[in-house]
Amino acid sequence: MKKLTCSNVGFKLLVTIKATRPVFLEVIGYDKKIKRCVYFQRFKSNQPDGTFYGTETIEFFMPIVPKHLQVEAFNEANGSDAGITITNVQEVPLGAKFDIKRPDILDFKVFSDWLAQYGGALPTDTYTSPGGFWKVHLVDTILDADNNFKPIDTAASVMHDTGEIFVKAKEFRGITVPNRKVVLWHELNHYVNKSYNESECDHFAMVICTAEGYGRYDITDTGARLFGFCDPTKRDCTEQEQRVVNMYNWFYN
Repeated sequence: MKKLTCSNVGFKLLVTIKATRPVFLEVIGYDKKIKRCVYFQRFKSNQPDGTFYGTETIEFFMPIVPKHLQVEAFNEANGSDAGITITNVQEVPLGAKFDIKRPDILDFKVFSDWLAQYGGALPTDTYTSPGGFWKVHLVDTILDADNNFKPIDTAASVMHDTGEIFVKAKEFRGITVPNRKVVLWHELNHYVNKSYNESECDHFAMVICTAEGYGRYDITDTGARLFGFCDPTKRDCTEQEQRVVNMYNWFYN
């Protein structure tokens, strides 16, 4: 485990890890003082059988600066760090540039940063952005306004006429900081660009999060994490599965 006091600006974290025997490596960075505040969670392999062996430096992108970052590396198979050592940790400039000047969008960026960082600890309630442009409702159940307000099986939704965003608390608390950013930018696009196309909104969120400085692994990981909540006994999950494929293809192909 490494405990870090970080700089005041976004950065890229280079973590060098040595494994003296093959392990199913998991690396996690979190703020112990903020409940459910995970900045990154990576499963890393460099062997044909999916294990990790030897020494390698892994990049983690940190646009939102943690106050108290703890980095752990361990064997995902048994939770042990035996034979695994973090040999070096280094901060380097992130180099990202979020070049949008619209006051309402900048207000949303600040708001979404705060929600992403503290969303795992927030109670269900209505939250308003610093500039007053936006509202996010953290709720237990999302209701479908177009279908007699019946519960809908989704992690988040937006009112297309007001821009108010509804986020299911359980799912929001169970994902990482970058995942939360992708969710919030996705919903904003539905409203700002009047889009009803889910893949189009995924793409928008990926472009914005990339501009903010998030890495492609943390962005594409959002689909796999969130759509894992899709219950095939309640709905057809084919669209969600295709969206995951699209997200990976946009980045890796």
